[in-house]
Amino acid sequence: VMGVNVAGLFSLTRDLAPMLFASANAERPSTIVNLGSVMGTATHAEKAYAYSASKAAVHHLTRILAQEFAGRQVDLAADAFLARRSATKRARRAAPRPYRWAGSGAKTTSPAQSCS
Repeated sequence: VMGVNVAGLFSLTRDLAPMLFASANAERPSTIVNLGSVMGTATHAEKAYAYSASKAAVHHLTRILAQEFAGRQVDLAADAFLARRSATKRARRAAPRPYRWAGSGAKTTSPAQSCS
């Protein structure tokens, strides 16, 4: 689990960084979205110790890389999709009107906001 979720993420980012830096500019920054999990951000009763630790490492590594890549026109984010889906379900239940998913046209947050 650590090999795929942490070492794989690190190796891929390290190997692709030169291309990301070369192709990025102020109008179109390069973007890295790492797949995190709510299991890496909060304690859960499930016995997925390695998985939870690896996803916590994904979130933390993303924060470190965002700091290192700052000023180089590369945005980083770690997303916990289950958390987003849960928030969406709560919004649907609370809103009597139809709920529309923002999709890819949504305004993105800065790496600092995404990783905090």
